Amino acid sequence: MERNISHLYVYDKNGGCESFEKSIFYDDNPPIISDITISEKTSKGFRISCCIEDESSIKSVQFPTWRSDNNQNDLIWYNAEIVDNVATCYIPISNHNNAYGTYFIHIYAYDYFDNLGTGRAAVTINPPLIGDTNLDGTVDVNDATLIQRYSAKIITFTDAQLALADLDGNGTVDINDATKIQRIAARIE
Repeated sequence: MERNISHLYVYDKNGGCESFEKSIFYDDNPPIISDITISEKTSKGFRISCCIEDESSIKSVQFPTWRSDNNQNDLIWYNAEIVDNVATCYIPISNHNNAYGTYFIHIYAYDYFDNLGTGRAAVTINPPLIGDTNLDGTVDVNDATLIQRYSAKIITFTDAQLALADLDGNGTVDINDATKIQRIAARIE
């Protein structure tokens, strides 16, 4: 960050002079983006995070995001939350027509002098696995528990969850499907 000093001299009609000094700081270096990470990746979306360093303060960070297969027709600019020089944002694929595949994410970080730092990332979102009723990307006992709760009429499922929960393909989601998931989780099947 550079410092410029300006001097102002004010003269009155009798020739008296008063001077003022003002320091002005200027930063012409762009923010530095590092440690770009993708986390919380499921068939519903993902979180992108990165570290932002700058000589002055960060004004904003944006994550323009789009699917790779449609010429940016679903481009959305997401504003990041910035805490302790870490910018983060959750990107739900529901904002992108619930499409699976590769997503491109660019990163634009602006400081208060409007210097721009850039970065980029990509992530592939796969469709959910059969049996993955909680849509977290794995088939485990948590999915079996959801099916048991559904079978006991404690909770309801979406159409997508119903399709994923019917492991034996008989058109009904019941305790047999939960047992099949438990067997898969225990590596018996």
